[in-house]
Amino acid sequence: MVGCMKDTLRKKMHILRDERHLSGCHTSACDIESRLFSLPEFKSAKTILFYASTGSEVPTIEMIGHALASGKRVILPITHKGPKRLELSEILSAGELANGTFGVPEPTVVRKVSKDALQIAIVPGLAFDRSGHRLGYGMGYYDGLLRHVQIPIIGLAYSFQIVETVHHKAHDVPVHRIVTEAGIIDCEK
Repeated sequence: MVGCMKDTLRKKMHILRDERHLSGCHTSACDIESRLFSLPEFKSAKTILFYASTGSEVPTIEMIGHALASGKRVILPITHKGPKRLELSEILSAGELANGTFGVPEPTVVRKVSKDALQIAIVPGLAFDRSGHRLGYGMGYYDGLLRHVQIPIIGLAYSFQIVETVHHKAHDVPVHRIVTEAGIIDCEK
């Protein structure tokens, strides 16, 4: 039942996000970046797990470049299908990225980083609710990593991606904050 509801919401949000992207909502990325970079936990973090955006996701490639230019260590995941896991690798520039598994940009040079080095995680999602529950792509890669770290987890989304309820299971890891062009949602309140 939960799986069917998630699949329905996934399809709906893919379509909505793609439509909004084509109509120019991606221009809100500057507002999202400004809000993200103003968070105290982002400012204080020296080592950041980012995601490299693809398609109609909130674009992060420029954010990654700005974070690197400000002296932060940027870590990106490399996806391994078998066994299903994310390997963490530091990048020195956004130019070190190329399409990897599932067409997602990944580091071309592997500089392994332990999950214990991470101080904050910036994660994608198709939808979020105000309690921090995240609807991902249904493969569990991020949940598998995030359940083993005790750091702030920040979701990036457009305001239309905030929904009333994201049905979740016990193993799903919620985000602590959601940054949109309209504001910051504190999910811990």
